[in-house]
Amino acid sequence: MNNLAFLSALAAMVNEAECDIINAAPNRVQLLLDVLQHDLDRRSSGWSCTECAYTVRMLAQNDANKQLLVKLGVLELLVKMGRTGNEEEQYACRKKALANSVDPDETPHDALFA
Repeated sequence: MNNLAFLSALAAMVNEAECDIINAAPNRVQLLLDVLQHDLDRRSSGWSCTECAYTVRMLAQNDANKQLLVKLGVLELLVKMGRTGNEEEQYACRKKALANSVDPDETPHDALFA
């Protein structure tokens, strides 16, 4: 799980101009989403849903990363997380979900939770 720790640290430090570092390794972002899916199915992998959602939020600070996350299916996972019976996960999901669409003309992603 060191890969996730490194990805989380990079997500916190990388700015828009440097986000190619993360986009050059989409398999690491996919690993994050796989761990999130795994944990939503209640099979712990060492990372909680809240920790995964935090890393998703950090990645989503940059538009290029948002596009990669959407391409890899993050929205479906966040909707699933938002519908769990766990209040902490629901809060984390809503707080950390992609608040704004990659395309400002699209419906805000918060509409998915209605």
